[in-house]
Amino acid sequence: MEQAPFRTMLEKPRPEKVVSVEDLENYFDDFDNIFNSTGLPPVWNGESLVPWTDFHKESIQIAKQCHEKLGIDNPQKQLKGTYSKPAWDPNSNIWSN
Repeated sequence: MEQAPFRTMLEKPRPEKVVSVEDLENYFDDFDNIFNSTGLPPVWNGESLVPWTDFHKESIQIAKQCHEKLGIDNPQKQLKGTYSKPAWDPNSNIWSN
């Protein structure tokens, strides 16, 4: 049992990047600025905070094409669940800004 493979680690754990106080304050400021300007919380794209509308722009275009093919002209009334939220409606004023 003492020699079992799971008893020894093959790789050393890699700690995540440590964020300084200044960096954290900048992230909070960026979050607030994006949230106040768009009305939606930003999304982390793996490198930085980006507006929700920029992050999901391609998804919304695909949804718009699907809606046109299916004859859906008012997604908030014709769809149910999360797809009926204003953010997923390509005609929503969220996307007109």
